[in-house]
Amino acid sequence: MAESKKLGKAALALLAALLFSAVSVLACFSQADLYAVEVVLNKPNVTYDLSKLRVEQVEPGVYAYRSPVDSRLVVALSELELPPWSGKFLGVRVQVPLRTVLQQAYSCGVELATVTVLGPLEVELDAGEGEVSLDLGELYLKGPAVLLFEPALEVSAQKPLKLSASGVLELQGDRASYRVTTPCFAAYGGDCVRVAMVIPGFDEPMSAEPGAYRVKAVVSWVSSEKVSGKFLVRVKGVILDQAATGWKTEERAFFGATISKAVDGLEVKVSFTRRSLTARVEGEGSLSRALEEVEKLVKALGLPCALEPSGTEEVKVVPAYDVSRDEMVAALKAELEWLSSTGVISGLSSGDVEAIAEAAQVGFAGWNSRLVWSDGWKPYSSVEGALLVRCVKAPPQLMSFEAFERIPYRAEEVEAPQLDSLLAYAGAAALAAVLLLAVIFFLRRR
Repeated sequence: MAESKKLGKAALALLAALLFSAVSVLACFSQADLYAVEVVLNKPNVTYDLSKLRVEQVEPGVYAYRSPVDSRLVVALSELELPPWSGKFLGVRVQVPLRTVLQQAYSCGVELATVTVLGPLEVELDAGEGEVSLDLGELYLKGPAVLLFEPALEVSAQKPLKLSASGVLELQGDRASYRVTTPCFAAYGGDCVRVAMVIPGFDEPMSAEPGAYRVKAVVSWVSSEKVSGKFLVRVKGVILDQAATGWKTEERAFFGATISKAVDGLEVKVSFTRRSLTARVEGEGSLSRALEEVEKLVKALGLPCALEPSGTEEVKVVPAYDVSRDEMVAALKAELEWLSSTGVISGLSSGDVEAIAEAAQVGFAGWNSRLVWSDGWKPYSSVEGALLVRCVKAPPQLMSFEAFERIPYRAEEVEAPQLDSLLAYAGAAALAAVLLLAVIFFLRRR
């Protein structure tokens, strides 16, 4: 029993360290802040009385318990300072518990193979500026795909030529449509100036859903001479057909395209760029098993790729549960309403609660980003005179699932009636029974 209590208190202390890194002297950013919403109730005339909260403190001034709205979430209350205001204010935070996973990356150099060629189509380009619309026919993808489009303009001229061409590719499908800009895809006799940004589908691969697409192109040009030529588009990439069962495309990140698959508790993400393939494996399982799955994929796609570890094995912090913004905000809103109804918080109007819920976003937590009052509820970082910090703390030792399971619910909701209360109820019931018998006896006498 003593050992169980020690473990329980240790788990609560661990939670406090996780949720309230801002209590520390440095108040640095923690990765826990990315998976939390937090508000500091510094609005004038809003007060609090933590003596009315029947929850055990995990450390002086800090309380933590499971959300009664969503048991995947932890609610934490803390007394916090908030420069430039003086004094302490109540902070209310809703946190997704975190866990650590292993992460390892593997990479190889690879050139995406040509899937098909659209065209060529004969084109006539007048001298000066011009534009033409072209129908390139149908592109059929029998599975999710990673694609790179390489338009080309092949022209012949009798004398020196200055020509630059740009375009837009439009893929119209029944289930999805895509638009790929292709600036400066051709230049003869000079340079072509384009915007300095990575364009999905042209500079780096893009993800595409399976299906049949009608492909059209709009080509614009500037030419010193009238010329004739041929326009075509090489489509490079990989198509995830039956040979790549279980893999799915994901939203494009900063650049490149990514496909993913779950393998024995591990998440495997394979990212393609123009000249490389990178596989990132993370989770709590066998990295070798995940690597085998990636190698099977590479072989099935016919890619000449020998995967090698890229960097060292790392530890990554991830949320233990997938909780949406609406679910987290609902838990915060419910907690503010409950704390107000029980007198723990006074002076916070229903309008304030609604405004806080509307302003709250996942990640609005921690010293710089928590919501505060300053002519409205807004992130602390946007307040004039805010004392912001620019440091990052290494992830604290995170609570395990076992520790999270020891986090209590609110005492009022789970606590069994005390003996004194039972005796009081019994006494009241006995008195009521005696009075009822007396009334019945009196009526019968009459």
